[in-house]
Amino acid sequence: MARQVILTIDGLKTNPSPHKEQPGALKVAENVVIDRPNTAKSRRGIKRYGSPVTLGSGTRIKRFFNFEDKIIIHYDYSHLAYDSDDTGTWVDYAGSYIAPDSEIGIRSIKQLGSIYFTTTNGIKKLDGITNSIVDAGMVKALGGTADLVGATGFFTTDTQVAYRIVWGKKDANDINVIGAVSQRIEIANADTGDTCDVELTIQIPTGITTDHFYQIYRSDFSASADDVANDELGLIYEDQPTAAEITAKEFTFTDNVPSSLRGATIYTAPSQEGIANSNEIPPLAKDITVYKNSAIYANTKTRHRFYLTIIGVAGTRGIQEDDTITIGGVTYTAKVIEDAANGEFLIDTISASTADQIANTARSLVKTINKYSSNTTVYAYYISGYDDLPGKILIERRDLTDTSFALTVSANGDAYNPVLPTSGTTQSSENETKINRIYVSKPGIPEAVPITNYFDIGSQSSEIVRVMALRDSVFIFKDDGELYRLIGEDVFSFQISLFDNTVKLWGASTASVFNNQIYCFTDQGVVAVSDTGIEVKSWDIEDQILEYLSAELQPNFKSDAFGLTYESNRLYILSTGEEMFVYNSFTDSWTTWALVKDGGFVNETDDKLYFGDEDGYIYQEKKTYTKFDYSDDELVVTINSRSGYDIVLADVTGVSVGDSIVQGSNDGHITAVDTSTNTITIDQLRNFVAGAATVETPIECTLEWLPISAGDPMMMKRFTEMTVIFRDIDYFQQYKVKVKNNFNPVENEITMTPTSASVTWGSFPWGLMPWGGTVTGDNNQENRTYFPIAYQRALWQNISIVMERCFTNFTLNGVSVMFTPSSQRFEK
Repeated sequence: MARQVILTIDGLKTNPSPHKEQPGALKVAENVVIDRPNTAKSRRGIKRYGSPVTLGSGTRIKRFFNFEDKIIIHYDYSHLAYDSDDTGTWVDYAGSYIAPDSEIGIRSIKQLGSIYFTTTNGIKKLDGITNSIVDAGMVKALGGTADLVGATGFFTTDTQVAYRIVWGKKDANDINVIGAVSQRIEIANADTGDTCDVELTIQIPTGITTDHFYQIYRSDFSASADDVANDELGLIYEDQPTAAEITAKEFTFTDNVPSSLRGATIYTAPSQEGIANSNEIPPLAKDITVYKNSAIYANTKTRHRFYLTIIGVAGTRGIQEDDTITIGGVTYTAKVIEDAANGEFLIDTISASTADQIANTARSLVKTINKYSSNTTVYAYYISGYDDLPGKILIERRDLTDTSFALTVSANGDAYNPVLPTSGTTQSSENETKINRIYVSKPGIPEAVPITNYFDIGSQSSEIVRVMALRDSVFIFKDDGELYRLIGEDVFSFQISLFDNTVKLWGASTASVFNNQIYCFTDQGVVAVSDTGIEVKSWDIEDQILEYLSAELQPNFKSDAFGLTYESNRLYILSTGEEMFVYNSFTDSWTTWALVKDGGFVNETDDKLYFGDEDGYIYQEKKTYTKFDYSDDELVVTINSRSGYDIVLADVTGVSVGDSIVQGSNDGHITAVDTSTNTITIDQLRNFVAGAATVETPIECTLEWLPISAGDPMMMKRFTEMTVIFRDIDYFQQYKVKVKNNFNPVENEITMTPTSASVTWGSFPWGLMPWGGTVTGDNNQENRTYFPIAYQRALWQNISIVMERCFTNFTLNGVSVMFTPSSQRFEK
């Protein structure tokens, strides 16, 4: 007689030949984990957490986020809510938050004590868990006007100065968020011999509150009144607007600050970062990550913009009095006297030079666009620099609405560049929808994204699907199967190159960073992407997962599937929408979990798994490191009375045979349910008392080895007995052994009961244990049984172990079979 001992459990290996000698290879490994070499145990259970959220038809709980030790969820397509009391009482944030892409979902980063979300309305920011969600970034400052005032003052005669304005706000984390600078406001003090001061009238953009502050910067004096002042501006004043000023949409400030008291240099000065690095708000993006302390925004869309230059005033090719320009349906009229509040801008025909006439007309048009109450769509900015040609204007939508605005004129369209038509939409704004572009924020300032800080990746017709940062690189997945890698220390040293074009990400939400690698589902199966290359991880189960590449067989996979990583448990979990494939990186093994969930994550605060479900509940992993972790959902019940093995409940609705009842440290396996008397029967004598209890559902764990043929699948054998070997299993944790073979495909079921435990006589049903006293020992078990006679003769055996009781805390090490070789000749 011979023996085959299988003391290895290697996880699922269903793709290779089932008859290849591979001891420990499993055909089924459901609801188990293999987290130590050659051992299998039950996954932990999950239970309902807190109160449900209300889901609309077909909606779900899609995303989870951690912030300030709290959980935030995105559900019902448009709601963000947080766990207000750490027990699952969900409080909605005001507003609507829709993912910019249904497959990618809402993505987030955390920097400077805040969390940032991608949405269809741009990047949103939350700087405190109970605070309001706001737009990320700071509004761009508008311009204003300057006038000479007073008989004496700081302003030296025969010179010129320039001003810029900056808006900012200190957030809940004491971080000053500073916006893009305003256009230059220039003024000259002619050669009269008199000094004076300057009165500034500054426009206030929409969105400013009394919590914001403004800073006013001024240049030093130019060489003469005819020389333009440079852009090296110093801080001369800072304050907050009043409610009255915000209502009026402007404020005035009299500048009498001596040059010696100018303070810090403005950040856009040529000696600092330069005007090209003005702090523009982040673009709308479908994905977001952080690398080297900079936020990276991918697959982007900017605000609708139109660049316009005035090239003539009066004359044969200039703007004439009563000419109109219509922008986004709002009409502005050229006049010799400015009335900005009523939509009338000044055409300057009296200044000494054509350049001054153009500059003054352009500035007046900008002011009028911004101040006219009929305009609620766009802002205008005068963008000619101190060393540029005059007349350059940027017209920009106030929001990220994906709607263009057109420009037309009543006459003299050639006074503008580009030439404006009298009707139609041939000259309309564009918003640079760049599906292959990434923008990079300033280091440590995720809300400041200079408009030149971008890179276009690969073909402009192929969109970026995900952008994910590792420790020393960023990987950029595109929908054409090209994978790019970004390396470098900052935006000035970044290098981007094609890394691979042999794998195509299939399901954007399956990608997750795991042990400084990116695990994701692709057309090559599950792969791990790292700086050293791409490694296929799912070859052993490829036959089970390739069907998810078929849009016909699995039309909802890309929208339903998600991946998450559980670093402390060394797991990558791929949820397909039908089940979960679970990979352990230490043991290099795959198992499956019979869980159908909508989204999930590992909570950084308690290091537990959380999942969303179509019933509106969040489900939380049980993690007490006791046997009570090994059951699934819980039903709260009330015990009225107990008599022996019978327990009367107030209601048995939802209670089933096979469940277990728990009260404190007492638990019992339910063997019968009598709905007429609300009575359940348990298999153990326990001291249950009247009061609250829970009924819990079991986790059915199944392991089935590949055919056990003792090395030769063509040799007839007589299998006589088998031994199931456990490292740990508790008494009363009955389990089933199922056998079938090549001659008898109908499973035969054998119930097994561990006996090595410390058990007091009388605490178990009659006949389950030997007579008398106690049985003592440790939890190691070798449970032996015989093959049924009808199943002994075979070429190979298929052996399954099934655990289907609550609190089945076991560690399985393998199985041993005894057999006698017979002959290579056989008949079925």
